[in-house]
Amino acid sequence: MESGANVGFSKETRLRALVAAARHCCVCHRYKGVKVEVHHIVSETEGGSDEFDNAIVLCFDCHCDAGHYNTGHPRGSKFSVEELRAARDKWYKLVREKNIHPPSEPDYLYCRYLICKNWEILREITAGDLSKFPLKNPVLVNNSVLAFLRKVTAVHRESYRHAREWGESYRDENAYKEAYPDAVKVDKGLFGFPYFELVRTPSKSEVKKRIANLDGVTGLLLQAGIPIGEIATAMGYWEVCGEPCFQEVYRLRPVRGVFLAVTNISDRVIRLTSVEGNVWGKDIRDYRSFMEKKHEVVSEVTLPVSPLAQDMTVLIPIGTILAPLNYIPEEVASSSSEGLETGLYQVLSHVYYSEDCVQEFHAWGPLIRPKRIKLEISSLPFYQELHELDLQNLYTIDRSWAAGCCPHLFFVHYPAGRISYAGELFTRKPGKLSYNNVEIPKDVNKIVIAELEQERTTVKCVSSQGKLLLKKFELVKDQTLELQVYSNSLVRISGFYVPSQKLKRSLMDPWGRNCLIGNFIAQRAK
Repeated sequence: MESGANVGFSKETRLRALVAAARHCCVCHRYKGVKVEVHHIVSETEGGSDEFDNAIVLCFDCHCDAGHYNTGHPRGSKFSVEELRAARDKWYKLVREKNIHPPSEPDYLYCRYLICKNWEILREITAGDLSKFPLKNPVLVNNSVLAFLRKVTAVHRESYRHAREWGESYRDENAYKEAYPDAVKVDKGLFGFPYFELVRTPSKSEVKKRIANLDGVTGLLLQAGIPIGEIATAMGYWEVCGEPCFQEVYRLRPVRGVFLAVTNISDRVIRLTSVEGNVWGKDIRDYRSFMEKKHEVVSEVTLPVSPLAQDMTVLIPIGTILAPLNYIPEEVASSSSEGLETGLYQVLSHVYYSEDCVQEFHAWGPLIRPKRIKLEISSLPFYQELHELDLQNLYTIDRSWAAGCCPHLFFVHYPAGRISYAGELFTRKPGKLSYNNVEIPKDVNKIVIAELEQERTTVKCVSSQGKLLLKKFELVKDQTLELQVYSNSLVRISGFYVPSQKLKRSLMDPWGRNCLIGNFIAQRAK
């Protein structure tokens, strides 16, 4: 894909493509506030022509996702050339057969839905501090959703929230099972809790006693009468950093702020006057599946009438979402990151969730589902239609540490090729040579060593039944090593890892490792 629009295309070719697509995006089929343009399917730098057959109409979002097919393009990882051609041809056919017309008005605004995943960012936004926000010239709208988010962030006394609290340590897995007979064994081949050995639902009294005073959000959810199984999960795992033990940790419901970011892409000053759409909910007792739309009321939400110059962005709070307790995979189409003075990295990503995963999100408190924005240009009224708030296709903002803790081992089961998590490798101090003896199950014929974090792993030697399988191999983030092994055998692996920076134990969050492992399993399953 070409990094800029229209490069090389004649005016006639560009107009022909826009007409054929009815000025809709050929991939997502949206035209409402997403700004479409004509782009090369195969870029000029890779031999692509300026003919109509190499042209495709894309919105900004989908153009970013296709960018990786130009090797010089820094963004994107979603669509192949063949997929783009097929999507374009299919959409052109629908436009012809269904008599789809282009929008009657030009787009003045570029609109994106964003989910804020990080508690620190959410606190900054609710406090009106947009200095680190990853869009240019942002201004914040003060409405009922923002007031609710302020209430939620105010009840938690810490500036950070990892959506987890530590439980007790146990001698081993059996001791934990004796204490909690209802704990169930985790299926290591599923992406929900692969890092953990046992999971259970804690009692309401247990959560009140151990967690509610430490985590203000949990206390608020209890006050709202939300079922305990949808507030917290207790998980047990082998803690191998430091003194080995079987450690319990509580997974708490993650809070996400949802925003509509509206950017003026015209060369004129615009005044936004209102957002029209469906509204629902008022307080902490309003809690239901995000997919549920009953009893929503059509309403017009007034916006502060202030001028919006070119390239300025209005950030409109539209909801509070509770993410699932289990890990759900994200398919990242494109992302950009920046390092902060604190050592954290802030990442803005265009992501996709599967329909099944979206079912597990819940709306909490007031929610706005925007349909269109009313605006004024030179005192004349206009409307900008909006594409639907869709959790399967939006942007996320997050912050994380660029540091790691151990490479990971996976089993590949035959004949289906299903992958399951086998554990961490080289768990001694970073840089110290470690040895792992791995018993290969009867239905496993391959192992995978994966480096999922910001570190460098050196595999010194892999041997089995007196035979050398591998000698000296290095891995960095997102690289893997796959080896054929014999079932019911013993494999010996030696090596070490060196992280990009040293982390305190409190930052070596087992849930973060679980997410990395779960995502790896989900990607391999495709």
